[in-house]
Formats: sequence, C-alpha cells, structure tokens
Amino acid sequence: PTGTEIMILPYATHRLEHIYPDPERFDPERFGDGAPHQNPYAFLPFSAGPRNCIGYKFAYIEMKTVIARVLQNFHLSPAPGKEEVQPIFRMTLRARGGLWVKMTPRK
Repeated sequence: PTGTEIMILPYATHRLEHIYPDPERFDPERFGDGAPHQNPYAFLPFSAGPRNCIGYKFAYIEMKTVIARVLQNFHLSPAPGKEEVQPIFRMTLRARGGLWVKMTPRK
C-alpha cells in the first residue's frame, strides 16, 4: 500500500537458522570466499543488488589488510573482566561499553 515502509534488519537476517545453522556460534568459515550461501542476499553488510555500496570491494580489501597486519604483529585475546559483550541495537550493531581486547606483541 501507499506509504508502506519496508526495512531490512541484517541482525535478524544474519541469524536465520535455515540459512546459517547455529547462527550464534562463532564460525568465520561461513563467510569465506568459498562459503556455500544458498542465497546471494543472505549476508548484507553492504546491501545488495544494483544499489549496493559502491565502496564495498575497497572496504573488504582495506579490512583484510588491516586485520592481517594486526594479527601479524599481535596476539589478541579478550581483556580480563571484559569477556561478556552486550549488543546495542542502533543504526548499526554496537557493543555496550565497546569491545575490549588485550593485544600482546608477537615475538
């Protein structure tokens, strides 16, 4: 109907069990380049289709480069006493009080 608004909720979409079995389990392989997604619109960090984010390829390259450099130089672990993360739902998903990480230089 006229005036109807449609919203896409990535937080909910990214937790659909028929697309992502055991969605709360940490499984980075499910998002790898060879991951068997049933639907190209199942994972939407940069939207999808003809009006998706024009900078998503650059963003992916930049993220991978920064993460690789950090992991080359540091071992990451949860900061003591900060293991529990409480999500805050805003325009993007955030952690209440931030994400605290202990960075130990690699030898």
